[in-house]
Amino acid sequence: MNYLTLKIDVEKIEKLFNRTIQEAITTLSAALEKVYQEQLKTKDIFFI
Repeated sequence: MNYLTLKIDVEKIEKLFNRTIQEAITTLSAALEKVYQEQLKTKDIFFI
């Protein structure tokens, strides 16, 4: 009987995870910057 041995490549998983997180951060940063710029146009930002 043949058994399939799955080797988990931790380094590849870490790279994928880090890339996914980085893409999410980049997307969120762009969205926040857009909202911030829109708020600056309306002068509705209050600094406490």
